[in-house]
Formats: sequence, C-alpha cells, structure tokens
Amino acid sequence: MDLVCKQLDCDSERTNATESFVAEIFWKMLVETSKKVSHEATKIGLAFGKPPFPDEQEMRSLCITMELSVLALVSVFYGLPKEQGLTLRKQVKLAVQDIVKSVGGLSREVQGKSLNGDKFQFLVGSIWECCERVQNLSKDNISAVSKVVSMNKELIDDAYDELQGAIQKAVDMKNDGEQVFDSDEEEDEEKWRSDEVDVAVAARGLVKVSQYCFKKAVEVVKTAKEASTSNLDAISRAAESVSAIVDVFVSYLYPPMNKRLMMETVAVVAEQLKMFLTALKGSDSYTEDCKKWMECLENSINHNAAQVENVTGKSRLG
Repeated sequence: MDLVCKQLDCDSERTNATESFVAEIFWKMLVETSKKVSHEATKIGLAFGKPPFPDEQEMRSLCITMELSVLALVSVFYGLPKEQGLTLRKQVKLAVQDIVKSVGGLSREVQGKSLNGDKFQFLVGSIWECCERVQNLSKDNISAVSKVVSMNKELIDDAYDELQGAIQKAVDMKNDGEQVFDSDEEEDEEKWRSDEVDVAVAARGLVKVSQYCFKKAVEVVKTAKEASTSNLDAISRAAESVSAIVDVFVSYLYPPMNKRLMMETVAVVAEQLKMFLTALKGSDSYTEDCKKWMECLENSINHNAAQVENVTGKSRLG
C-alpha cells in the first residue's frame, strides 16, 4: 500500500482514460469500488473483532482481498482524464490516497498481530469514513474549484476576524487609559505597542481587500462554464496561494510584531492578489460588467499595500 501511495504522489498526471470517457460511468464505478473496500474492511473488522481470530492463511486471504479492492479503486481513479480538470483530479486523488493509507494501516496492524481492540476498531472506522467521503466528492471541475475557493475564503475570513478582534482589544485598552505595551516588561511581548496597533490597522485593510477578492471569485466560478477547465484550475491555484501568503502575513503582525518579515511579505501578498485577479479575468464568466469592480479591487490592493508600508515606515522611525 505504501508503494501505491507513492505512485499516486509521484505520478499525478498518469491516466488510463480513453476518448470514450463517460462521467456518469466513472463516478458510478468509483463509488462502487469504494464501497467494496469498505465491505472488505468490515469483514476484517468482524473476523478480528474478538477471539478466536483467523489463522495465518485466512488472515492473509482477507488482507489480499482487501488490498485487491484498493487496487481496483486506484485503477478507476486513473480513468479520470486530466482534461476533466486538474482541481477535480487532485480532489479525487487525495480521497483515494486517504483510503489507501487507511487500508495500509489496517493491514500492518493485522499482519503484525498487534490487535489492540480500540486501535483496531479506529482503523476500520477510518476506512469507512474515507470511503463514505467518496460519495460526497465534487463531480465536475466547476464544483471542485468552487469548493477550493470557498474553503480558502473561509480561511481568509477567519484570519480577518481574529485580527480584527486583537485590534479591537488593543484599541479598547488604549481608550481605557491602559498601557498597551511596556517594552521594559518581558511578559508584555504578548501586547502591541501603540505604534504597532497602527500598523495592524493598516494591515487589516489589505486582508479586507483579500476578502473582497474571494467574494468576487466565488461569484465568477459559480457562473463559469465547464469548457474553461484550465482557467478554473488557475483560479484554484491562485486562491490557495493567496490564502497561504495572507496567513503568513497576518502571523507576522501578532505580538511580538516582526516588522521586517511583515514588510517583506506585503509585496508578495499584493502580487498574489493581482495574479488571483488576472486568473479571474481569464474566466468565460468575466464580462464587461466586471471591469468596474476589477479596477476597484486592483486600486485597493495598491492603496492598502502602500498604506501598510507607509505606516510601518513611520513606526520604525518612531
């Protein structure tokens, strides 16, 4: 199973697909083979649930049957053409890998005869859960990309809310006459200085622009046509890149604030956001009506990035 997992990792573009690919047949086979894996795991769970346990020959037979069902599942996956969308293919591959890893864990447990009851039931349950998730996978690239964009939008929203909460707490302390940060006290590394609050407020604006970009991205993807597969994949990759760099950017803001690394990241955030917008422009659902909000977002990115640099520069001088 480890070898199968490595092959899935290293050979993401491999495909046994033909020109006669039919989506309905593919999904039916994928679900059926995943159910077969789940069924074989159940058989092992029952066989090793309590003594007397199967002898070595029976144990080997059960494991081989389960592993053969996994190979059948992997074979079905390779029937998904990359032309159906790399985001969709990646989603299915990850789901299949989870099943392969879970089955590998159960096989090692059984063959090693380390039959810890709780751990054994946990491993069988993990296979069931992984197999059930196959039924809830996106069935086309639009849905897969939409899921990626929405998931990363939630991460951006969470980052903004947490930053906003920290800023509000610091502002409330300042308004109440409390000292926000005393550099002479080591424990106060958990708090911002007054000038750092200003930097965090400026940075919040750039995170807010990221939110608006994702909001528009959700709308664009929902109205896209399946024919724009490569562009949809570009949007998906850009969404993940933006989410990752915004997370890094925000992490540098929290006390003790790392202004140097934060400043180095501002330009990267702005660049990734612009690449995100460029990907949205390439969508077939991007029309003349979209140009106004696109221009507004591009200007907002530049303005807020410059604002962060300006406020941070003054903070350093102060």
